[in-house]
Amino acid sequence: MTTVLTQKDSHAEQKQKSYTNLCNSREVAAKTSNYSSETTRKAFVDACLQRCNNQSPYPWQLDAAEAFYLGLDCTVLAGTGSGKSLPFVMPSMLNSEKVLVVISPLNSLEEDQASRCRKMGLAAVAVNHQTYTDELHKELGLRKYQVVYTSPEMAILNPRFNGLLCSPNYHKHLIGIVIDEAHCIVQWGGDFRPTYGKLDKLRSFIPTHIPLYITSATMTPDVLSEVRRLLHINPSTSFHLNLGNDRKNIYQEVSFIRNRTDFTAVDFLFEGLTHVDEMERALIFVNRVVDSQLGWQRAYGLLPPHLRQHVGFLNALRSERSKVSELDLFRRGERRILWVTEVGGMGLDIPDITFAGQLGAPQSPTVWLQRAGRAGRSAEVQARAVLYIEASATKRIGVSTEPGDENESDDDEEEEKTYRKKLEPSLREFVEAKGCRRDVADKLFDNPPGRVALTTRCCDNCTKAHPTQSHPVLESASSSSMDVDSEPEEDPDPHSTVSRRVQTHLQSVRAALLTWRVKIAARDYPHACFTSAVVLPDPVLTTIASNRQLTTLHDLQTALPTTWVLAERYGEEVLGLVRRIDDEDRAAREAKRAADQEARRLESERRAAEKVAEAEKMRRSRLLEQAKENCTIPGTGCFDLRDCSKSFGIDSHTTTGSWTQTPTTPRRMHAQSSVRTPLSPVKSPVQQTSSTSFASDISFSIYTPQHPPPSPSRKRSQSGADHQLPTPSSSIARERKRSKFTT
Repeated sequence: MTTVLTQKDSHAEQKQKSYTNLCNSREVAAKTSNYSSETTRKAFVDACLQRCNNQSPYPWQLDAAEAFYLGLDCTVLAGTGSGKSLPFVMPSMLNSEKVLVVISPLNSLEEDQASRCRKMGLAAVAVNHQTYTDELHKELGLRKYQVVYTSPEMAILNPRFNGLLCSPNYHKHLIGIVIDEAHCIVQWGGDFRPTYGKLDKLRSFIPTHIPLYITSATMTPDVLSEVRRLLHINPSTSFHLNLGNDRKNIYQEVSFIRNRTDFTAVDFLFEGLTHVDEMERALIFVNRVVDSQLGWQRAYGLLPPHLRQHVGFLNALRSERSKVSELDLFRRGERRILWVTEVGGMGLDIPDITFAGQLGAPQSPTVWLQRAGRAGRSAEVQARAVLYIEASATKRIGVSTEPGDENESDDDEEEEKTYRKKLEPSLREFVEAKGCRRDVADKLFDNPPGRVALTTRCCDNCTKAHPTQSHPVLESASSSSMDVDSEPEEDPDPHSTVSRRVQTHLQSVRAALLTWRVKIAARDYPHACFTSAVVLPDPVLTTIASNRQLTTLHDLQTALPTTWVLAERYGEEVLGLVRRIDDEDRAAREAKRAADQEARRLESERRAAEKVAEAEKMRRSRLLEQAKENCTIPGTGCFDLRDCSKSFGIDSHTTTGSWTQTPTTPRRMHAQSSVRTPLSPVKSPVQQTSSTSFASDISFSIYTPQHPPPSPSRKRSQSGADHQLPTPSSSIARERKRSKFTT
């Protein structure tokens, strides 16, 4: 059994030991197979330039890739977004006949990583309980795929897939085994994902000459030692690389809330928005599935209707299809803000996230920094990570908060050590830190020394210690009152989106600055041997492009991460250029906002007109139904139409109407006019009939006789019928009572 070293070596000693092992492996390979390190590294660079958008790998990526290629076990610790996943796929770029197996913690992450490999021209597939079919098993046996992403459960518990991994024939074509997010072996290896704790079985069915590649962004020294012990990785013969996990473009902050469901702490992300471009790209982490849904519901209510589709939620209870769909929408920018649980904290590689928040105490600082690292994946993005912790985490049981109530007794001193809310000790140290929070993280994760102290945008404690810095970031207004043992800050609220440029605005400023520096280099330094990047270095350009608060030369010099030697000469010119773009962007936004408001106003008027028309239609229908219900069946009667002429569009001369219905004929209403209307020339006693159908069984007829209508008594004498029609006066009076029309 391999002996695992337990003493804690210094960073320099570990680095020296690792590169000694790499050099020894090069020499052995050169003797046995004519291996050339220079040729191999050049091949790696050429492959990356061809497959990775013309980007060359960093030297440390070449070192890790070469060590893995030579068969050394590798442990690579680097911050999220640093590129630590590229080295383990680089050997596959040189040998298409070999197979690489990657153990990944989440199904959605497997598919995402496989998709990225396919974009690099590598045949990759995600193998899990949803994708594993007879056909896929056959393709795996035929080594159709160069990179296979799978889960611990598939590798250990699935008999068929495990049998494939254990087969000697498969071992002949295996480059190595990668365990991504390896801190999960300890973090999840208990009751949550017990199979993670069984990954040590990999060494029982994978030959020792096949290397393991272990990677993580948040692995403490104790966790690293435990992972090495479980996987039988000897630090004396392996390649270890610790780049540290500090992310200087992420501002760290701790804020206090009432409880884990105090969603008001992040209301600033949703209030007062009118356009989708004003929404931050944000992840809000919660510890419970139900909280992700409750938080989403609150955000949904705060947003105007046309922006609600841009916020979503993601948790473990959603189907795999919906998880993939939600992540895809977020990646494309159609979702701007996501409420997520642990499922959203792993391997989410989206470069433009500017805010990451955690509502409620996480399990450990490892979990928190892993989640915080989802923001600012691109070094050009200035991001902010806020840990919203319950106020009870810093309140001690039995200790009065009133001044003058301090007790010096030993019993009370012991009692003060008991807090109302339990926190993991290292997390409590991070939360209660009075100094720089990055120092606490460096100590916790044993980050290598030499980190340059940031003069701006470091953490909330550094902001309080240096309040004049140009990037003050404070607690949200909703949660500042819950801050423990702190006074209210009077600095302006930085949560407003105007403090930095985002999306197309940021791209426009960057493009203008890039064009400007090329123009200046050609104008002022036409014969110089340096490139335009010397005129305006990339870090300086990024800071100027992203920060909208730089208005003076002093602001510029204070905020820059490095010294810009040409600031005095070109600073005002650059700021003037940026101001012009800001003015153009502001004018464009205002014009678009005005156009949107006008479009919404017209749409509102159209809908209102439709409602009025529909109401008028329903009113007329009700009047008609009233008339039908009040008619006596069968029979004939008269009624006065003067009150309802406007409702039915009847000529103003029409004064009386009549209805007639028999059991076999439809009900008809007749309107008589005492004068002739200009419908047509007089040809008969009934000159013209105008009928308008209002319903399937009702019609109105307007008669224009040459002479007044005969009296009822005259009609009786002519017809000789026994049935006597009522007199006009009595008929009209009776019908008014029965069928009074209301206009």
